[in-house]
Amino acid sequence: MDAQFFSEHLWLLAMVPLAAIALPAVLVFVVLHFRQQRTLQMVEAIKYLSDRGQPIPPELLDPPRQQEKEGSPLFQAITLLGVGVGLAIMFYMLGLRFLSGIGALVFCIGAAQLLALWIEGRQGNKSGNAAD
Repeated sequence: MDAQFFSEHLWLLAMVPLAAIALPAVLVFVVLHFRQQRTLQMVEAIKYLSDRGQPIPPELLDPPRQQEKEGSPLFQAITLLGVGVGLAIMFYMLGLRFLSGIGALVFCIGAAQLLALWIEGRQGNKSGNAAD
C-alpha cells in the first residue's frame, strides 16, 4: 500500500470512524422512536376507552415487567458465575492468561448478585419475624 492509495481513499478512511460513532446513535434514536410510538398508541387507547366510558385494563397502565421473562435473579447470578469461570479457563487454556481477568470480573459480578440475594433474604426474614 502506498501513499497514493491512502490519498485516493481518504474519504473511506474517514468514514469508518464516523460510521462507528453514528451507528450507535442511530440505533438509540430508532429504539427511542419506537418506544415513543408505543407510548402514544397507549395514550390513544386510554383516551378512546375513557371517552366511551369503558374501564381501562390494569395491564394497559402497568405492563408486565421484563424481569419475569428473563428468569429468576438466582438463575442469573449462577449463570454469571459459570460464565466467569468458563471465560477464565478458556483464556488460560488459550495462553491468553492476561485476559483471564475478564472471566474473574464476570465471576465477581455473579458473586455480588448472590451476596445481594442472600442479604435481601436475611432482611426479609428479619422483617417477617418482627411481625410475628
